[in-house]
Amino acid sequence: MTSVKEDHRIRVTRAIIKDAFVSLLKKRPIKDISVKELCAEANINRSTFYFHYTDVYDLLEQIEQEMFDDLRKMLDTSSYDLVYLANSIYKELFMFIEKHLDMCEVLIVKNSDPTFRQKVYEIGYEKYMQICSFTNPKADKTKLDYFYVSLLAGYIAIIGKWLEGGRKESIEEIAGIARQLTTEGISALE
Repeated sequence: MTSVKEDHRIRVTRAIIKDAFVSLLKKRPIKDISVKELCAEANINRSTFYFHYTDVYDLLEQIEQEMFDDLRKMLDTSSYDLVYLANSIYKELFMFIEKHLDMCEVLIVKNSDPTFRQKVYEIGYEKYMQICSFTNPKADKTKLDYFYVSLLAGYIAIIGKWLEGGRKESIEEIAGIARQLTTEGISALE
């Protein structure tokens, strides 16, 4: 029974630290956030923070790792079915953004983190190349690389615009817009 109670307390403490951290990240970049300030915001002792994390960068890395694990899991469960890829993956990606909303707002909009984008690039690239080699094995790798970079940059820009605009469009609507722009290009504007 003690371990269940302890596990619950650890989860609650980490959630409190994470919420305080996100609150501070919305105001300023990580380099300007001290452990002392974070502990005051979370209303915890510094020893409690150091029990869980080495510093604010370790905290950020652990939060990002949780997100990347979720992203990998989502991408790994996706199939090679072209209908799925042409439709459902867009909605799933926006559902992922919604699930990790606070961190996505911070990492994509407020304090844009190039390291975060690079990690997202790498995770998506693995799946993208698997799918392309399955669906179009004769495709030119150089063109695939350039297409992926433009696709990801455009998708991150759409996500950023959606988040900055207060998420006025539903997940279904924004997923449809992203799908149309990705698959139809400029002809989607007509």
